[in-house]
Amino acid sequence: MSSNNVTGFLYNAFDEQRESTRYGVDLGAPSGGQGSACGRPHSSTVSWPTIRLARRITTEYDNVGRISQVTQPTVTSYYLTGGALQPPSSVTPVSGAATVKYEYSAFGEIFHEARKVDDIGTDGVGRPGHWRDTWHYFDNMGRESRTVDA
Repeated sequence: MSSNNVTGFLYNAFDEQRESTRYGVDLGAPSGGQGSACGRPHSSTVSWPTIRLARRITTEYDNVGRISQVTQPTVTSYYLTGGALQPPSSVTPVSGAATVKYEYSAFGEIFHEARKVDDIGTDGVGRPGHWRDTWHYFDNMGRESRTVDA
């Protein structure tokens, strides 16, 4: 739901949605009720200061047209160090983009999801940052029989 804001979509040559961008522009509700009236253009201009408030989600696909990676905008988190009852002795800013990678079986089932937690260091298999893995297991009928979060 866009709450009367502007949302832009970008598609590739295979009609797959590559980007979804939610701009920080409130157009207001159309007069006469909810939604947009058919055949009635709703005009507004998007000013450049609001472009920096945009939230862009990028989607990548594999050669078969399945989603292989989704990347959200970069955000900054702040880690405080110090005792529980003391003021923080240092503040460390860490920036990163939420990223989810998907791997598929030969039957087109998602068998592995990797979610990026942060960009600090490397994880156990050499990927930059810390990742949380979810493994999906299927029976011979193609039904998901087990999910393991690692």
